[in-house]
Amino acid sequence: MRAPPYLATARLRLRPRRRDDINAILEMDLDPEVYRYSEMLPSIPKPPDPATLRETIKSQIKSGLPRDSWVVEWKDQPGLLGLAGLGSASIGMEANVLWFRFVRSAWGQGIASEAVHAILGHGFRVLKHPTIVAFSHIENWRSCRLLEKIGMENVGIAVVEQRSILSAPRSSALVRGGNILNIKCSAGIKYMNYRLERRAYLDRSRSPLATTSTK
Repeated sequence: MRAPPYLATARLRLRPRRRDDINAILEMDLDPEVYRYSEMLPSIPKPPDPATLRETIKSQIKSGLPRDSWVVEWKDQPGLLGLAGLGSASIGMEANVLWFRFVRSAWGQGIASEAVHAILGHGFRVLKHPTIVAFSHIENWRSCRLLEKIGMENVGIAVVEQRSILSAPRSSALVRGGNILNIKCSAGIKYMNYRLERRAYLDRSRSPLATTSTK
C-alpha cells in the first residue's frame, strides 16, 4: 500500500505515520479533552483502555489505514502536534471524509486550519476528489468553527451509529434536504455534516496552496 506524500505549509510538515509515533499518538488519544468527541476510535470504550488503544494505533499504522493519514509537526522540529487525513465512508453515499485531532497544547494557534488546508489542497488538486465531507459532533464547537472557517458548508445533521464515521457499515440511510439520517440506528450520535466541492475550492483564489515533497 502506498504511503501518502509529505506535505508542507508555511509552518508545518505533514508526514506519513511511523511506528515510533505510537507513544505520542497514545498520549494524545488518552487525553480526555481529545477523545471526548473523537470519531477515530471505533469500538474503544470511553475512557479508552490504554492497552487496547495501543494495539489499535499499532494496527492502523501497520495496515496504512486510513490510507491518506499524516502526522502534523512543526517544519523545523520534530514532535507530534496531531493527526489528520482523508478517509472514505459509505453512509447513504460514497464520501471522502476529512478528519483530524490535535494535542491540546496545539489548540488555538491556527495549526489545525493550516494543516487541514494542506490536506484539502492535496485532496482536490492531486487526488482530484470531486467532494470532501466532514463530520463534527454537534457539541464540538471548536471543530465546527474550524470547518466553517476553512470554507466548508454546513449541509445538515447526520445521525450515525455509535462507532467511527470511517468504519461505519454500509447500511441504508435516508438522505433528505442535506441531512443524512440512519433510519436503522437505535443509539445514534448527532454530527454536523459539512461539505466542500472541488469546483468551489478551486474557485477560491485566496485558498493557500500546500507544497508536496518526497522527504
